[in-house]
This record gives sequence, C-alpha cells and structure tokens, in this order.
Amino acid sequence: MSDLFELQEKIEKLRKRLNDLALTVPLTDPEILKISQELDVLIVKYQRLLQK
Repeated sequence: MSDLFELQEKIEKLRKRLNDLALTVPLTDPEILKISQELDVLIVKYQRLLQK
C-alpha cells in the first residue's frame, strides 16, 4: 500500500509542477511535454497497482 501512497505523492507534485509551469510558458514548450509524459507514466503505474 505504501507504493500507492508514494505514487500518489509523486503524481500530485508533478501535477502541481506542470500546472505552475503551464502558467508561464506555452503548452507546447518542451518542458511541458516532458513533464506531461512523466506524469502519464506515473498515472499508468498507479492504475496498474490499483488493478492488482
């Protein structure tokens, strides 16, 4: 269960970082895309853990 909690924390931190950055740069900025992809990976991992 701690894996789920850790992933939730990472997802929330990355989500906040993405939202904050999106306020200052265009959504097509490479850093936005990079963070978005990282967030996608974490969300998929989280969903897989939930299905177990």
